[in-house]
Amino acid sequence: MIKKEIWIRVKVSEESEKVRAEVWELRNRFPGDYEIKIFSEDTKGIKDLPQSHQLSKDSVPVLIARFKEENVQVVEKEVYVEPVPECKPVENVRDLLERIADSLGNINDQFERLNDNLENVTGTFKGNAWINVSASVHEN
Repeated sequence: MIKKEIWIRVKVSEESEKVRAEVWELRNRFPGDYEIKIFSEDTKGIKDLPQSHQLSKDSVPVLIARFKEENVQVVEKEVYVEPVPECKPVENVRDLLERIADSLGNINDQFERLNDNLENVTGTFKGNAWINVSASVHEN
């Protein structure tokens, strides 16, 4: 994939809003797929304009006329995009669903055993819950 950018350099960051407004005015005349980046010399900051501000390469002469040639640069660079792995088709959906159902049944059995154990060690008396704890102490 080719990443396309138009860089515009400003001396102070306060000028970047003026540049953004001028790019906004050009978007109807030069709609395109070049991302607009504004570099501020004073702060060394980069402002990425939103996709709605993208322009075509045809806008470059107009940008150069407004901001001077040394302040406008077109960058086109190859960017590697990792391919999305393909999903393997499920060969037998019925078997898969049966395995899921078996697993859910096993989980349910474990919850029932846990509930039975809790019922054996807990109780209530006059609205208060209690837990029955037993222990043994061994002396050596």
